[in-house]
Amino acid sequence: MITLLISVLFLQIGAGIIYLYKIRSDFKTKLQNLEQEQLKFKKDLRMVGAGAVGVGQRVNKIEDYMQRLASRQDVAELKQGATASYAHAAKIVKIGGSIEDIVEGCGLTHAEAALVAMLHKVPVNKS
Repeated sequence: MITLLISVLFLQIGAGIIYLYKIRSDFKTKLQNLEQEQLKFKKDLRMVGAGAVGVGQRVNKIEDYMQRLASRQDVAELKQGATASYAHAAKIVKIGGSIEDIVEGCGLTHAEAALVAMLHKVPVNKS
């Protein structure tokens, strides 16, 4: 009877060892899967970080370009405004307007108006 109990006890111990080995094997497999996922997440995170840096650099380049473009546009508008004023002043001179008309109508200084008047004055034929 004791041998039977010892045999049953050994069978239970053996079954317990086999069960524990299976659990250990399952845990080992799960651990390997989790480590692989962790590596994948690390790689993805590095890629996201690199992408964010790239996007940040691209945004900085676009902002720089926009600032240069705005500056060039301001200069062009100033030139265009001045050119329009001088063109309007020339028209005033050609229709017989005075220097004071040019100063008031175009926003030019008295000296600028006088210069425009000299440049665009219609010559009178002396016959």
